[in-house]
Amino acid sequence: IHELGQWALETVCRQAALWGSGPDSRIAVNLSSAEFLHPDFPERVLAVLERTGVSGKAIRLEITEATVVSDVEFAASRMETLMAHGIEFSADDFGTGYSSLTYLRGLPFSEVKIDRSYAARLPTDAQDVAIVQAIMALCQTLGLRIVAEGVETSQQQEILRQLGCNELQGYLFAKPMPAEALMLWAMNDDGPS
Repeated sequence: IHELGQWALETVCRQAALWGSGPDSRIAVNLSSAEFLHPDFPERVLAVLERTGVSGKAIRLEITEATVVSDVEFAASRMETLMAHGIEFSADDFGTGYSSLTYLRGLPFSEVKIDRSYAARLPTDAQDVAIVQAIMALCQTLGLRIVAEGVETSQQQEILRQLGCNELQGYLFAKPMPAEALMLWAMNDDGPS
């Protein structure tokens, strides 16, 4: 996984260098637990940034609760080291773990991604609507950006917007695509709004 993770980060950084970056644009990279916990992880990330000439402000690293739950202080220290270079962290798949509130409180995240399992049952499941509302209220109080994952229907989009979630991700907007196709899609009227 370490070689694959290194290749993915390097590829993303090279693409970021080609695109350039605006003040509010970052490319997100999912990390495995093994990558994040590797002894040389912070140094590896910084070396990739240096090799590719990309600012840390162009990257957001996504980690799940399972990655950090065993040692919050260790995770916080690693995150802070990389944040000093402009990198942001996102709490991915939020709401699926048993101690989400503890790690959200103890780690320097800038963004929370509400797990796709909640969007999948919107707007028909009243319990999931209530859970999404609670997650959003908590994140807003903590000053965290909120992204709802797995949005596939216009009904899901509408209820999430009504609940106040303006950053959405899912097949309703686009499926995975090569970088060249993404640029064409983004410039098209059907691009992100």
